[in-house]
Amino acid sequence: MVYGADEQGIQSSPYPWYDMSYLMAGVLTPAQWKGLYTGSTLWTSPKVVAQLTKWTSLPKKGCTNTDVLTKQNIVGAFTKGEAAMISDGSWDAPTYQKAMGKNVAPFALPFTNSGKNVTQYAGDGFSVMNYSKHQPEAVQFLKFVMSGPAQKIIAAAGLIPNVKGYRTKSPIQNEMLALAAKQGYAPYPMLDNVVQGEVVTAGSKQLDAAFGGDITPLAAAKSLKAALDALPASRKGPVYSG
Repeated sequence: MVYGADEQGIQSSPYPWYDMSYLMAGVLTPAQWKGLYTGSTLWTSPKVVAQLTKWTSLPKKGCTNTDVLTKQNIVGAFTKGEAAMISDGSWDAPTYQKAMGKNVAPFALPFTNSGKNVTQYAGDGFSVMNYSKHQPEAVQFLKFVMSGPAQKIIAAAGLIPNVKGYRTKSPIQNEMLALAAKQGYAPYPMLDNVVQGEVVTAGSKQLDAAFGGDITPLAAAKSLKAALDALPASRKGPVYSG
């Protein structure tokens, strides 16, 4: 499995929240996920630390490239056959389809022995900002984006249309959609979308440090807990506030 600089350019090392979403979905229920936000589910709980311990052992066991924190162009490495798997999302499906044709297929990251869960977004959202100086023009563009001709353009690009009645022609995208729709996988959101930004920031650094072997999994978990503990109670209530 190949790791390295984030393929979306979010940061110069792996973006750990792709994997964390599957790691936590494999052992925590949706209610327990909410507990990660409120604090009722501890980031230092045995289940969480056990998952992190298994995950950080991958490089040590030779399951990844040795330069997991610094390798560049991991998408190119995967398409050239340098690795059997890559942790990525639907946004790169057109690239893989074009480069590899029938020699590529999606899968839910196998981070539990028995869990059947998949990270699934609700879909793209489009809006006009209230500070826009061209709101009428922007509204007209949004109306076009939601039209049939525009949905066909989106599908032709290998992406997933949002409007009912339009489908992507990408085999990879349709196989991913089928995981939840036909194969009984439970859909979960991306974990970084439902926990506090401060926790995400801490994890983006400390989880990578653990993956690279610089700190222990428990130390990384403690840093997430510390980031949450430092927030006021108003940021850890029953209703998500960012």
